[in-house]
Amino acid sequence: MIKNFKKYSTENPMMIPINEGRGIPNILKEIINDVYDKVLYQIENPSSLISLDYNYDKFNIKNLYISTNNEKRKEIYAVSKFSIFGGEYLKSPSIYIYLDVNNFNKLDLKRVILHELLHIYEIFNRIKNKTKKDIQWGLNNSLLKLRDKYTNSDISDFIYMIYLSLDHEINARVAETYIILMDQNTDNRANLLKELKNTSAWKYKEYLSDYNIDVDISEFLNDLSNEMLKKYDNNFKIFKKNDTKYWIKLFKKKSKQFESKLLKIIYEVINDVNMLNSSYVDIDDSKNLSEKFITVYDNKLEEFSKLYKKNREY
Repeated sequence: MIKNFKKYSTENPMMIPINEGRGIPNILKEIINDVYDKVLYQIENPSSLISLDYNYDKFNIKNLYISTNNEKRKEIYAVSKFSIFGGEYLKSPSIYIYLDVNNFNKLDLKRVILHELLHIYEIFNRIKNKTKKDIQWGLNNSLLKLRDKYTNSDISDFIYMIYLSLDHEINARVAETYIILMDQNTDNRANLLKELKNTSAWKYKEYLSDYNIDVDISEFLNDLSNEMLKKYDNNFKIFKKNDTKYWIKLFKKKSKQFESKLLKIIYEVINDVNMLNSSYVDIDDSKNLSEKFITVYDNKLEEFSKLYKKNREY
């Protein structure tokens, strides 16, 4: 199950835009189980609808629509879509989940839901903090627009590699992997490393490092550059760089960064498992009845937990 760490914060309120690599936002820790339960209910009752509202300072969402779709597929796939920013809230974002409803892994489903919630969380905070003209998110949207135009498998794979190498995508996969490892509830480094290498994030890291291409990519890069220039004034020469060796080298570099972040999670998980296992419940008589029982963590382990999450960004 997803552990509840409401006691301490993993966010840096001075950081704009929010960086997913700092860990799972406390807001999402609070709502993930509820969202997951509603998705499971919809899978069992296909006629049910999911429309959610959240009124948090860093997650003010109106009418979050979630749809599950039955498909014969081995892996669960999901995509987020964004609509209108109403000044203080994001209106009608949506998550579409595609899975085989008769054969799926529940932990993997929770991971996918969290991944998409992380994207919605970051989009909301980027727009709210007036950073919506972020280049990588613009690149992400341009790739989505162009992917249906290119049916050639080599170019389709190339588009996907660019997508996998984007910082926000890497950070979301790192954050979701933390949840998977925490679910093991162990501080054994060897076991955590073994589990890490079985995650989808580790496999995507390997896709980037092992990728190879030897076809003409000039038409696609020209289209990508033109698409980006519709929104940005910069001269994106990099997107016209018709040199496959350059891109292969770039993807290998991003793979190493990806791997470094993933390996750092192990030490973070070991610390947090020990912090949870050493915690205890105390009574605060100065509080109301509903708030009397508080979870107390070891101060040193709690501080290390914050440092590990901050370190994961680099």
